[in-house]
Amino acid sequence: SAYNHSAGTTMTLLAVAVDADGCNGEMLVKEYSTNSLSYNDITIALELLSTTETEAVVKVTPSSSTATLKYYYAEQDYYIWNYYFGTDKAAISEACQLNSTAKRNLKNMTLTDGTFTMNGLNVGKSYRLAVVAVETDGTYSMAEVLEFEIKMNLGEFVRAVDPMTGEANPVWEAAK
Repeated sequence: SAYNHSAGTTMTLLAVAVDADGCNGEMLVKEYSTNSLSYNDITIALELLSTTETEAVVKVTPSSSTATLKYYYAEQDYYIWNYYFGTDKAAISEACQLNSTAKRNLKNMTLTDGTFTMNGLNVGKSYRLAVVAVETDGTYSMAEVLEFEIKMNLGEFVRAVDPMTGEANPVWEAAK
């Protein structure tokens, strides 16, 4: 089956015809290449600006203002990454164009002052955000991928008394 092969792959097709009496015909051997994908030249810069226990804010800077940005984000170990998108830029870029399930999962990105906010995140989980730019002619850019972890900010814990010396801790005194 050619279904799972990457674009630009050279393959060989073998075929044999069998008649009603079970006699084989001549074997047909045909080499072919799957089509290579082309991408537009739009680039996308992603910068994680901040996280809280439930959200992340990312600065998104595309090199074109005419393209539609599409995105998908989920926990890094979520099955959709492995089954439909892949986990690296090349695989994700290809899936965005070829895999119908991946395409259905892409959503249009709306930026607010050049930023995008992801909600519903959980502390202690690692996430992956993939963004592509679709130009007005329908061509896709290579995907840009950002991976990050949501951590809880517990601040700094300071002891009032240094356990080694028994003396007052100057950091504790300054924090009062």
